[in-house]
Amino acid sequence: MPGFDYDVTDEEALLTLRVENGELTLPDGMRYRILVLPDLPVISPTAIKKIRSLVEAGATVLGRKSERATGMQGDAEVRRIADELWGSCSSERRVGKGRIVCSGTGRDLLLRDKIAPDFEFTGAPVEALDYIHRTAGGVEIYFVSNQGEQSLQVPATFRVAGKKPQVWDGVSGEIRTPAFWSATPDGRTRVDLNLPPYASAYVVFGSSATALPPAPAITQQQAIEGPWHVRFTSRAKSPAAQDFPTLKSWTESPDPDLQYFSGTAIYSTTIDAPAAAAASKRILLDLGTVGEVAEVFLNVKSIGTYWDPPMQADLTASLKPGANQLEIRVTNLWINRLKGDAQLPVAERTTRTNITQLPKGPLMASGLMGPVVLRWAGK
Repeated sequence: MPGFDYDVTDEEALLTLRVENGELTLPDGMRYRILVLPDLPVISPTAIKKIRSLVEAGATVLGRKSERATGMQGDAEVRRIADELWGSCSSERRVGKGRIVCSGTGRDLLLRDKIAPDFEFTGAPVEALDYIHRTAGGVEIYFVSNQGEQSLQVPATFRVAGKKPQVWDGVSGEIRTPAFWSATPDGRTRVDLNLPPYASAYVVFGSSATALPPAPAITQQQAIEGPWHVRFTSRAKSPAAQDFPTLKSWTESPDPDLQYFSGTAIYSTTIDAPAAAAASKRILLDLGTVGEVAEVFLNVKSIGTYWDPPMQADLTASLKPGANQLEIRVTNLWINRLKGDAQLPVAERTTRTNITQLPKGPLMASGLMGPVVLRWAGK
């Protein structure tokens, strides 16, 4: 069903359906254009009676003609109702206010009925994005999520006409007008989406919320080379504070206290910001690769906590020209300390757990691995 959403149901939910304006409707308000039956010759008498009442009330049902009942009884009743609904149908037939469609797929039927896909995109595999669509108070709300580990920049088309789109970030709460959007000749709306790995966004049409303009394009950058002064905190074993001339995973250290460290490390350095960067209307600090969570402080002020790519802190309101004190607090997972303790006598271990089978394989890369880059919108 690329381009259209669907739900798989059972007989219990089937029995709660009703028909409103030709659409199948659940008690919670979910609406469906067609009911597609399993490609099976059997059905329960209860289910086929309900299907008959839905079709007579105006529903569209797609599926093969039922031949017999599930269970030990009811074959004659199922065949009688099936004859009433399907008859000798080879394509489709009207029954009451609705219709039975005898062959084909749900997607083909929707397209044949001139119902354009609700959501589709180009430039990526069909499984790259998933979505769901909700209507609330005249506002069309699409939740779109990137299903993979690659960033996606794709033109997406939504079955909405005459309404201005906004892109809502569910993590930051930021609302922006997309950089490019336009009406399509078939009465839908195209919006260019930019989704980092595994990220999601709400695309909202018709909201009264005030949106920010499209973000200025990032064109300039400066690497934050360090050196980095790093100190460690953990209730278990912690290495001594030290200076890192370059950024790398703690697991690459020959020091077992650092190699097996699990906890928080505080990285400190100074950013010498050019005046042009500090005056920019959009300034980002890209942390590069982080294992696993980072909180960024600039000039003693917390900027935010980041756990998914791209690890980018917005410094637009905080960066000043010249020297800025940068602190990045990175916390990793527990597994490296557990693996380190597993090699020690019980009396020397600093952690306790009921996990006796630890995951096999190498240690998990941990810490701030970078590269850390200051990026800003230039003229």
